[in-house]
Amino acid sequence: MLAAGGALVAVTVLAAGCTSAGTADPSSPPTTVTSTSIVGTSTHRTTVTTVVGTITLPASELTTVTVSQPVTTQGPPPATQEPKPTPGTCPYLSDSAVMEANGQHTGQTSLIATKPYPVCIFTRSDGGYLATTRIVVAKNAAAAAAAVNQHAPVDKSNPATHPQGWTGGAMGNLDGVDGYPEAKSIYAVSKGKIAIVAISNQAQSIKGRQMVEDIVANLHL
Repeated sequence: MLAAGGALVAVTVLAAGCTSAGTADPSSPPTTVTSTSIVGTSTHRTTVTTVVGTITLPASELTTVTVSQPVTTQGPPPATQEPKPTPGTCPYLSDSAVMEANGQHTGQTSLIATKPYPVCIFTRSDGGYLATTRIVVAKNAAAAAAAVNQHAPVDKSNPATHPQGWTGGAMGNLDGVDGYPEAKSIYAVSKGKIAIVAISNQAQSIKGRQMVEDIVANLHL
């Protein structure tokens, strides 16, 4: 096509899409791109028409990526090297309360100087093992609950819900407890970031429950 002052050439290119990887959607509206260049007194105009469609890839060319998120669980407070027991008087549970809870006279009481509360170990009047009480102040409520589960695993213990607002586990008729081979029962509960564990040489876990209730009342926990 000729025009005054030069030649005008119009070229139309139709791109049908990539037929080897998929098909183009014929219903999609065409996109027109026009470029113009002027050289001297001649004007060259090129018109390019492109059909833009949807290309569907075969399943063999698709890749599925699965991302796994790590599961974080709260563990009990880390174990520390505890000092040896020394004779003393339990500051949060009296010998008489232990005697009433377990139905046995008490002998010498020993303390393990943990912070902020010592572990109290009670003996019978004949020197044999009677009971142990431990108070754990954890970093948070989850760590306190984990400390309870460490002593009274949820899958092996009965639910414990005393005193009111405290939860944990109770186990009886045991053949010893870790560190206390003569122990027969354990009662462990937590509330907030505090956990209390009571171990007894009696087979009924209600003995430990009574000691825990006395501790909570004495310390206003």
